[in-house]
Amino acid sequence: MPKRAATIYNRISNHLLEVSLDKITWINVIDAEETMNTEHLALIDDLLQKEFGLTSGLIKMIKLLGGVIKEQFFVNFYYESHAKTKNEFKAWRKVEPYMIGIYISGAKKGKVSLTGYFTPTPQQIKQGKEKGQGNYDVDKIDLNKFKILKQTFDSVKIPRPNIYDTKTMAIFYKTNLQKFYP
Repeated sequence: MPKRAATIYNRISNHLLEVSLDKITWINVIDAEETMNTEHLALIDDLLQKEFGLTSGLIKMIKLLGGVIKEQFFVNFYYESHAKTKNEFKAWRKVEPYMIGIYISGAKKGKVSLTGYFTPTPQQIKQGKEKGQGNYDVDKIDLNKFKILKQTFDSVKIPRPNIYDTKTMAIFYKTNLQKFYP
């Protein structure tokens, strides 16, 4: 990497990462991108690929979901959870997205996950599905079955620690809403 590119790469790294003593705790990709030019943006993708081993498709989803979280839009996407178990649930999900990050420990280490509040349809309620916090593996969300809704949210319906005190995830983006209703 040329010296100038290495300097920019280091500046981006420092701008994106707030490091605690033992782990990365916060990566604000969306806000960082707002202050950077095209050359810098390519380096962000490179950093995410090198630091976390993310594919270009996952990086695209992280950026898309980060923007949606920032603007507080609901999303609707098709998702299959707990395949081949009694808890199997294959359906469209209407979700208020609050946070996207990557697990840095535990059984899901290396998985990119979206956390939000799921609101079931009347049909899903009849099937026994309940509203509440949902965690979704981003690599299982198909962009062809993903919609950003015009509806927005102005509060967070899950407990504050589930977003602001995560110990097992490096966060790419989280809501800046301060109004919580757990």
